[in-house]
Amino acid sequence: MTGAHKKVGSNLPKCVSCDEFVAMSDICGLIHLDTKGAPYTWSNGRRIRGHIEMCLDRCLVNSTWLDVWNNTACCTLPRMEFDHNPLLLFFSKFSSTHLCPFRFQKAWIFCSEF
Repeated sequence: MTGAHKKVGSNLPKCVSCDEFVAMSDICGLIHLDTKGAPYTWSNGRRIRGHIEMCLDRCLVNSTWLDVWNNTACCTLPRMEFDHNPLLLFFSKFSSTHLCPFRFQKAWIFCSEF
C-alpha cells in the first residue's frame, strides 16, 4: 500500500510501511500502473461493523517493459469468491489510440442509406 488514501475503515496504515514500499519500488525502478475499476482491491467481507477495504494489489512494471509494450493498462475484475479483486493486465506493442483521419467520399451523397 502506498498511503492512507488507499484504505477505508479501521486504523490507517503505518506511514513507515507505506514509505518503505514506495522507496523499494523507486530503488528497483518499478512504475505503479494506474488501475481502472474498483478503487479498493481487497475487502475483509464484513458488511457494516469492522468493514475494511484496501488497495493491496498493484501492477508494477519497469521502463524496459514500457519500451517493449508501449500500450499497457491495468483494470480490476469483479470480486467473485475470494477477498481480492483480480487484476487484468493489457499490453501490446501497438497503440490502440491511433486515430485514422476521416475521409469523405463523394459517392456517399448518391447512396440513400447515408
